[in-house]
Amino acid sequence: MLSSSGPNCAAPIPTDVVIDVCVCTFQRTDSLHCLLASLAAQRAAPRFRVVIADNHPSPIEAGRIAHWAESLALQVAYVHAPAGNISIARNACLEQASAEFIAFIDDDEVASPDWLALLAHAMQDADVVFGPALAHYDAGMPAWIRQGDFYSKVPAQRRDGSCDTGHTANVLIRRRCIGALRFDPALGRSGGEDTLFFALLKQNGARLRYCASAPVYESIDAARARFSWLCLRAYASGQAHARVLRFSRSRRITQAPLAALKVLYCAIATLSTCWSAIRWRRNALRACLHTGVLTTLLGARDLELYGSGTQERWAQ
Repeated sequence: MLSSSGPNCAAPIPTDVVIDVCVCTFQRTDSLHCLLASLAAQRAAPRFRVVIADNHPSPIEAGRIAHWAESLALQVAYVHAPAGNISIARNACLEQASAEFIAFIDDDEVASPDWLALLAHAMQDADVVFGPALAHYDAGMPAWIRQGDFYSKVPAQRRDGSCDTGHTANVLIRRRCIGALRFDPALGRSGGEDTLFFALLKQNGARLRYCASAPVYESIDAARARFSWLCLRAYASGQAHARVLRFSRSRRITQAPLAALKVLYCAIATLSTCWSAIRWRRNALRACLHTGVLTTLLGARDLELYGSGTQERWAQ
């Protein structure tokens, strides 16, 4: 079943659908098809529907998605959510979703066969469960990228296994804990909208957990396989962390000096590990992250990394 009446349409959903799997897409036709095929191959999963929000200015994927939904025997709701702002697309998915649980997965990922079943099982003592987004590297990628695994995404965890925030690359959310909260459109081109969203869920009392056994897989685009892109992404992550700090209860007067000390420490660590192709880069990226925290706390504007080919321009 396909709905394409617009971002606020209310497509019918059977009462036995337990999960709405939300996918935001922007000019990734081939990888989107691979993702849908992996969803069609899910094993022992609760009944689910796929909600696709097309973030392109024109609804260019509607016809192809209708064909794929029929050929793969998937229930799909299509939403046109222009343009080039990921928060708009994510919010369109939230407006469309009506099942008890909402999952998010990226349009350039492939779900493991038991992905949805394992996330659902892990929800027994949680409101939000994150899984790992594991990177797949072509043989032609630089050795330091492959060996250091710089592109896999795993949320930070506390000793008790809880998380303070996370990502939309691989997550299952109990719908009732979202309420009126939405992704901030002001962050839809800079990134970090998901970091802030989940931090606010945590602040509102949601229980955030991690499930290592429910991975999704992402093939890394050669255009992003550059240290310069990793530095920019780390800086943007720092900016996202700074926004979270603004909502925390920690003393704001100490946040900027602490970030400055961390930048200095990571810079020294970068120099002291220059003999290791992986370690100096990892320390340099930490320095970039804390620089993003520091400059944002001091009032710097957000980088615009996404939408309308921005990724490719930054990666050059």
